[in-house]
Amino acid sequence: MKMFVVFVILLHVSQHVSALEVYEGVESVLLTCKDTSVPARPTLVWTRHDLDPPIVHERNDAGDELIDQNQRYRRRTSMKTDSLRTGDFSLTLRNPIISDSGTYTCTITAFGNARTLTQVELQVKGQQHTQKPDETMKVSHQVFTLEVYEGAESVLLPCHIPFVSGPTTVVWSRYDLNPPTVHQRQQEEDELTDQNQRYRDRTSMKTDALQTGDFSLTLRKPHIFDSSNYTCTIRVTGEEPRLTDVQLQVKEPYIFPAEAWVLLAVLIIAATVALGVYLWKLLKKVPKVEVDSGVESVQLPCKATVHLHEDAKVEWTNRKNRKVHVYEDNSEQPEEQHQVYRDRTKMLRENPKQKSAKVI
Repeated sequence: MKMFVVFVILLHVSQHVSALEVYEGVESVLLTCKDTSVPARPTLVWTRHDLDPPIVHERNDAGDELIDQNQRYRRRTSMKTDSLRTGDFSLTLRNPIISDSGTYTCTITAFGNARTLTQVELQVKGQQHTQKPDETMKVSHQVFTLEVYEGAESVLLPCHIPFVSGPTTVVWSRYDLNPPTVHQRQQEEDELTDQNQRYRDRTSMKTDALQTGDFSLTLRKPHIFDSSNYTCTIRVTGEEPRLTDVQLQVKEPYIFPAEAWVLLAVLIIAATVALGVYLWKLLKKVPKVEVDSGVESVQLPCKATVHLHEDAKVEWTNRKNRKVHVYEDNSEQPEEQHQVYRDRTKMLRENPKQKSAKVI
């Protein structure tokens, strides 16, 4: 009898995960990724999967391939020129801002096989600066969240600094677009050559922004596709950039469904009809009188609650519209009475002023 021995080998490949914390305002941050075994003709991709598109930086043997790069990282990322030869795939991210916080994944692909090399948890923190007597004041990064409904006349994206001390350039950007410029102001004039055309004739800033320090942006006729993160970057000669992030959410206006309007109309009509029927029954309530056959007489009540004129006419009729009794000009009118009731009816006036009447 032959015996077979099966060896099971469990291979555990550790994936390096690192965490980085950096304060906003630093010149750059390095996201480390290294590998000792570099395959032939590889493609190296840095991604951030909470973005669309997710590509932060891509490198192949022909060089950087940035066609599919997320535009918020445009001109802010770089790798060493000999990275594919040395295995040092670290990524330099310049001018990190709070919205850059996230998980960055370094992946290498060769011959159709992808392998994740490392993940970097980057946390960019805002830093509060205070003014010192002999230093230029620095303003901390500000973050705002705004919500507005589509169809509003305009929305104001806030951006303020205490003062401006020199030549100034203010750029409102949206890095998920290409080009990313939403509005640009140089000194006291707008410079809209590089403005993304979807914002053409829809943005404006106050003319006295340099004097007041109010660089807020007015966005007219906001649409659903305007929802995104907007960055206000203020550059003053000799100073560090001052940044404000505004997360804008443009919501669809609530529209009452047509089916709901129809249902509401039906309910209103039904309620009106029901109320009308109820009031009609209430006003037309018929007293019920029961009597045994053969009795000498029966009294049919009828009282007027308003003052009747002297020449008012009172008629009693049955269900066949036959005249049972007619009273007019203060006397009975037997000639109009149906013969079935001849000499069998009379009306008693209990209150001459109100003309209350009874038939027996």
